[in-house]
Amino acid sequence: MKAIILSPGLDESLLPFTYDFPKAMMPVVNKPILLITLLELKSAGIRDVKICLHHLPEFVDNYFKDGSNIGLNISYSIEKEFRGSGNSLFRIKSFITDSIIYISGECISNIDFQNLADYHRSHNAIATLVTSNDTLRELNVKEGLLDLNAYDKIMNENLFYDILIIERAGVDQVRKEDGYKLKNHLIPDMLQTGLPVYVKGYDSYYSELKSIDEYHDLNMKTVKGEIIFPAIKLNPEKNSSGALILKGKNSKVSSSVKYDGCVIIGEEVYIDEGAELSNCVILNNTYIGKRVEIKNSVNYHQYHYNAEIKYTTLIEDPALFRTYHVVPFKVRLDSWLINSTDRIVSFFALLMLMPVFIIVALLIKIDSKGPVFYISKRLRSPEISKKGSEWYIYMKEKPIKYYVFRTMYIDSDNRIQELTNKYETGPFRKIENDPRVTKIGRILRKTSIDELPLLWNVLKGQMSLVGIWALPTYEAEDLLHKGLKLDEGDLDLSEVAKVRFRGKLGLAGLWQARGRSDLTAEERALHDTMQSVMQNINLRDEKYLGEYSEFKTYKGYLKMLFETFKSVVLRKGAI
Repeated sequence: MKAIILSPGLDESLLPFTYDFPKAMMPVVNKPILLITLLELKSAGIRDVKICLHHLPEFVDNYFKDGSNIGLNISYSIEKEFRGSGNSLFRIKSFITDSIIYISGECISNIDFQNLADYHRSHNAIATLVTSNDTLRELNVKEGLLDLNAYDKIMNENLFYDILIIERAGVDQVRKEDGYKLKNHLIPDMLQTGLPVYVKGYDSYYSELKSIDEYHDLNMKTVKGEIIFPAIKLNPEKNSSGALILKGKNSKVSSSVKYDGCVIIGEEVYIDEGAELSNCVILNNTYIGKRVEIKNSVNYHQYHYNAEIKYTTLIEDPALFRTYHVVPFKVRLDSWLINSTDRIVSFFALLMLMPVFIIVALLIKIDSKGPVFYISKRLRSPEISKKGSEWYIYMKEKPIKYYVFRTMYIDSDNRIQELTNKYETGPFRKIENDPRVTKIGRILRKTSIDELPLLWNVLKGQMSLVGIWALPTYEAEDLLHKGLKLDEGDLDLSEVAKVRFRGKLGLAGLWQARGRSDLTAEERALHDTMQSVMQNINLRDEKYLGEYSEFKTYKGYLKMLFETFKSVVLRKGAI
């Protein structure tokens, strides 16, 4: 028997904690939901697993890879558009040679899969569905062979679990239709045609985790041993006051921290002096500040869920909550070298270029009326506002003032809507043979001299010599809300392009070094995204991404500086 796990990553029930990663990777007692499911399958003797992914698939692929690290053979089916569970199965029919167990990767249970498989085989079923024994008793439905009436009773209350076993003969009944679902469409079709479909009841734990409150409750009960997942072993520490403490790898907790109840501390967490923790879950890479008291809560980076008032708050004070990572010495050394080079180079460059600045300033004043410098308000990422039933997030982005030599006539920005954009699609805007540019301005742009004042921003620490260009407000907002999609609709880079919002700001980079103005909007988006990914590579991902991980090192920094300088000297892609 093989297993198919459907994990489209579209469930928003655990937002905002799953804002940056799919629900299937949310940790329960420090282990991702999906890992617990896979280990339960392994304990049932299943080795071949296909995981169907849609939203943020890289988090799952990167964590499990081919599955050999947990003794499984894992392969993936990436769906550009999710069209229902039936279509997911239809796409991977070649994987299904016999019976399969189908499971939702965003649900969690401790059902005995081996027992379920034995029951299915012993009854020669084409399909076996799962629900609770309580459901069967309440609806007066007997465990065993299903009929349409019994099926409708359970289905009308949506009480079937997202777990079923199905034979290849059943899979062959799947129709290729948008929105086609196994429980809603395939099973009724099978019942109507007389195929043997069974239902099995269990008293085991099963949950779709539809709220943070339910998630918090699951963690507390699991640590106390009230809910047991046989495939994982827990050894919580018990202190003198009777508190149960589960601590992940590479986490640091100050000796003066006080515990009460059940406390789950994830990986790479730092709990500072005097903090008081009670019945709380602290997810990976989170800092809890000095003398902070948290109880009955879930905490991740700056998000704090209070189970008593059932509301999540974004705490903006980094002294209380923030992101935390254990940084090896080599990474810290590279970071220090990069920051030092930024300041030293920008300081001496500004000092040596002062005569050039004076000459350029005089030429600008002679050529046209107006100031010498143009100040542009730029954003790394636009402001983000999102609201759920029990949470509200408002992320304010502080703009940066880009100082460059003025290359346009006064009030030229008022005419931007009248001009033809070089890019056929948004959000980036570039005007070829721009009539707003002055004579001196054209020379400054071709030589990139107009951007030399940005060294002042580098000296102030607002950006690095190597990084992604900040966007004008209108470009940033268009990218966030409208995305980047070809008119023909064949290529949608909206989500890919938004990754650039996480990149470090700077002057030199892939876009600048690879041709800049000669590139299409799609090429620019891909370059920016790649650079952002390379700047934010997790230490665990370095081997996985190979040579690209050198980008955040001092060697990679110098390499990108050289490539960009060479591109500027050759006037490659300059306007």
